[in-house]
Amino acid sequence: MVRPINDVVGFAAAVATLYPDLVLAHHWSIQDDGDGPYLAEWPEELELPTEQQISAAGDLVRAGEELRGRSAEASAVIAALQEPIALLQDAVDLGLADAEETDRLQELSAALTEWKRYRVLLSRVQTSAGWPSAPAWPPRPNLEISLP
Repeated sequence: MVRPINDVVGFAAAVATLYPDLVLAHHWSIQDDGDGPYLAEWPEELELPTEQQISAAGDLVRAGEELRGRSAEASAVIAALQEPIALLQDAVDLGLADAEETDRLQELSAALTEWKRYRVLLSRVQTSAGWPSAPAWPPRPNLEISLP
């Protein structure tokens, strides 16, 4: 059986969902001889995933990868902001901060708040009406702050 596969990620994800034992047993294969990927092997006793199942599974995989990437970025920025904020806050608390340090603390704190807000909104994307085919991504905060 030769069947063109337009969405390899979606096809593989649909197979994993519909036939988890088949994925483990490797009784199917996709090949590409230069003309595009196609289904080279498939057990005759099993129905192929429908285009709708392939599309839905592919959307879920791609949206999940995008969400993980955005969440990791937000967490990394938050972590990078917290150390200089803590040091500047210590200087303010001890009465040792000059005007420049106080201004910098306010700037970094405002950025931290925006990135925390973004991370929280990202955590809610999966419950939005468009998930996973058309996620309602929150706007990414503008990072025009130089970190030490």
